[in-house]
Order: sequence, then structure tokens, then C-alpha cells
Amino acid sequence: MPPKIGDYIPTLVIRPSEMNGLEYLPGVSKDRMTPVIRMTPVIRMTPVILLAPWTNALSLEKAMERVEKAFLHRKFFLDIDKDYDPTNLESPAQAEWLEIRNPVNQFQSWRNFWIKYPSVLPCLQLEKLNDKEIRDEIEEVQQQGREFCLRIELDKQPGNIQAAINQLVDLGTVDFTVVIEGGGL
Repeated sequence: MPPKIGDYIPTLVIRPSEMNGLEYLPGVSKDRMTPVIRMTPVIRMTPVILLAPWTNALSLEKAMERVEKAFLHRKFFLDIDKDYDPTNLESPAQAEWLEIRNPVNQFQSWRNFWIKYPSVLPCLQLEKLNDKEIRDEIEEVQQQGREFCLRIELDKQPGNIQAAINQLVDLGTVDFTVVIEGGGL
């Protein structure tokens, strides 16, 4: 059965407590969190994992290694943790995190990052993009054969959310998930 309005999709942050909890979750429970393709619509409880540097790591690759250890080759949506606050700009991992948040070249650094990880289903990055750039981002994800996520945080909606929705409608795209998060309600 397809997800219904109000279905729960977990959002996890790359922190020791959340990655430990995910790692020790029984495999059968993790399997229920990944897409199951059937003749009917896809059932998905795929988690959204928010990318931030792993504790004292030298690169974001260490954060992804920790997710892989906890979730073992299962697909998940990956978004940039926009609440993460870099405190040491001398840290290579924090500098890398700032680079993937940069909207220059339509978030090319973000795409260069997630494309290296076959289990990643990327979340669209919309900040400062126009209609054409949003369409290009969607088409590029599709060219990679990946599903993607439009994650909407109600208390942090980008000004171009309607443009993203219009592009999805215009493209007739069906290979995406919309996650609406209430934030600090």
C-alpha cells in the first residue's frame, strides 16, 4: 500500500547517538525503512539522513562511512543538515560541508558529493536557484537513475518552493518523494 498523508518518515542527524541507535536497530526494522518495489505503488518509509561532519573527522566521507556502518547498503534520502553550525573553519570536514551548501553552479559540489554513494537518494537543494536551474537539477538526478526527495521544512521554506513544485508538475515526474516537516511546532 502506498504511503498515506501523515505517514512517518524518520529524519536522522549524523550524530553518535542517532547512528548508534540506527546501527543497533534490528535488520528487519531497517528493511521496513527501505523502498519495496511491487506491482502496486512503492511502499516507502525511507529515512532522511541529514549530513553534517562526523565527530573530529577530516572529511565528510567519514560521516558517510558511519551511515553505511549503521544502515548497511540500504537506500536513504540524504539532505544537508541546515541546522549544523560549523565552529572550526580550519576543519577540512567543516570546510567541505560549507562547500556543498554553496549554491554556486547549481549546487555542483552537492551533486559531486552524493553521486559517489550508490545508496543515496538526494534531496533537492533549492536555495537561490531559478526555475531553469531547479529543472536542470531534477533532470540531472533523473539522468543518474536516482529517485529524489523534495524536503520541505515548514519553518524554513525556501522562497522558490512553488517554482520547484511547478517544475515537478511540468516534468510529469513520478520518481520522487515529498517530505513535509513541521519543524518546531
